[in-house]
Amino acid sequence: MSIFSVSNFQGVIDNRGGLSRPNRFVVHIHPPHGLDGGVLKDLHILCESASFPTRSLATADQKMYGPIRKIARESIYADLALNFVVPADYSVKHFFDRWQNLAQNDREYDPSYYDTYIGDITLYAMRETDTNLPGNESSEAPYSIQLEECFPMQVGDIAMSSSDTAYGKLQITFAYRRWFNRKIHKEI
Repeated sequence: MSIFSVSNFQGVIDNRGGLSRPNRFVVHIHPPHGLDGGVLKDLHILCESASFPTRSLATADQKMYGPIRKIARESIYADLALNFVVPADYSVKHFFDRWQNLAQNDREYDPSYYDTYIGDITLYAMRETDTNLPGNESSEAPYSIQLEECFPMQVGDIAMSSSDTAYGKLQITFAYRRWFNRKIHKEI
């Protein structure tokens, strides 16, 4: 083990391809069958910010003899929030309103069958030098996750302002069953 120095740190970063850039990400949304609305192909461009969601482990205490030992019991997944820029035609808002209505219609309020309103989301962290979108054979994201059985649990508000420099933003909070690291999943 070596002592910390700026040159050692710089060497480690250089050997690992540089630092990650949080502004280099791509989101691919795969909604339920039949939900498109024309804006689907643009959502990866209109997504202004995203976070890789948290996974925690719930534990149970076990005591046989001596100190208590914590045993991993189940995975807990935090909700996913995606923030979108709203174009003047409000197509992003219309799209997510329609998706949410698949889960529960806003007229009769009858819930739908689970399988009819779930989709998947893939979130990619990209290298600074990547020029191709993920999914192309020449592009391999250094980190990506797949979220399964997603649906928009909350379609947020769009704040209005008298400022002429503001633009509309929309936060969508997704519920989902689980996410997995795509690289680790391929290895298994």
